[in-house]
Amino acid sequence: MKAKKKHFVYLDALRESGITNMHGAVPYLMNAFDDLCRKDAGAILIEWKRTFAERRRLLAEAAPVVTIIPPTGDDDFCEEP
Repeated sequence: MKAKKKHFVYLDALRESGITNMHGAVPYLMNAFDDLCRKDAGAILIEWKRTFAERRRLLAEAAPVVTIIPPTGDDDFCEEP
């Protein structure tokens, strides 16, 4: 079975949750997607791991850059009547 976006989205969420080490993700993947057997889930996990760094790099490049300027403490945000 070919890995689909939904599988990668699930694996990304599983990783972010910290519930399990990603080496143990196959049973979670099988539980989340009833159509996956152990062999297919393992293959999807391998593909997810293989492409992880590149997908993260692309996401980071697409993220907007925001500069946060801390308040100085003397700013008056409301005009006095």
